Amino acid sequence: MTDSDALRASAKFPGATMASLQNGKMLYEEKCSTCHGLKNPAAYNEEEWRKHVRRMAPKAKIDKPTEELILQYVVTMCGK
Repeated sequence: MTDSDALRASAKFPGATMASLQNGKMLYEEKCSTCHGLKNPAAYNEEEWRKHVRRMAPKAKIDKPTEELILQYVVTMCGK
């Protein structure tokens, strides 16, 4: 991730930082890989990621703050 990724994230997610993106990436890798292989964030667009993350969060027992960090990461990186 780069500073431009953090800038893109903060435009869409107020308060987003490089640290929150890195945390979202770590949580995505940790939480989402327990049930299936990880998708490249570029595999889906923002709308698709929002649907996938919201649908999968309850199945993975992910709380709202964790869900938001994961969403912040995949949505930011899908538009890279």
